[in-house]
Amino acid sequence: VKKEIGSLRETGAKVVVLEAALLFEANWQGLADEVWTTTVPEEIAFHRIINRNALNADQVRARMNSQMSPDEKVRLAQVSINTNKPLEDVHQKVVSLWNQRVMIHGGRE
Repeated sequence: VKKEIGSLRETGAKVVVLEAALLFEANWQGLADEVWTTTVPEEIAFHRIINRNALNADQVRARMNSQMSPDEKVRLAQVSINTNKPLEDVHQKVVSLWNQRVMIHGGRE
């Protein structure tokens, strides 16, 4: 991942978006200028994972329990986005944050 980010920056990329659900667990946060995370109540996350990954309840609980707590991720991230809203509201929030935090700085702080 580090090599790929370096290669992209060498080619002139001003912004590289790294989607990594286990960013903190993999200790990759140092690769980012800024970390954004999403939040949602645990039960909603539980049902989203079941629906998305076709796992049973025990598998989902084990997966969730093996990860860093959402509260800790929020504490470590620079931006937290609540996704317990209609998709259009989340999209508008992301666009607003992108414009405020990324585009104003030309892609780099």
